[in-house]
Amino acid sequence: MESRAIRSVRQYLDAHAANLERAVRLEEKAERLEEAGIPSESARNRAERARGEVVPGLVALRASFLETT
Repeated sequence: MESRAIRSVRQYLDAHAANLERAVRLEEKAERLEEAGIPSESARNRAERARGEVVPGLVALRASFLETT
């Protein structure tokens, strides 16, 4: 079971690497701006949209493991 989980997560990460990296990059940018005292609503919105594109896939991956156990 553990090897199946590892394999599935790796496949997911490989297939969605660009979206995951984009979400992380945009979140970090929004945080840097806020810490610098230059909050940007547009940067925060882009980060939230990018996260919104990634989260459903991760939730589905998690659900697939719960169904099999």
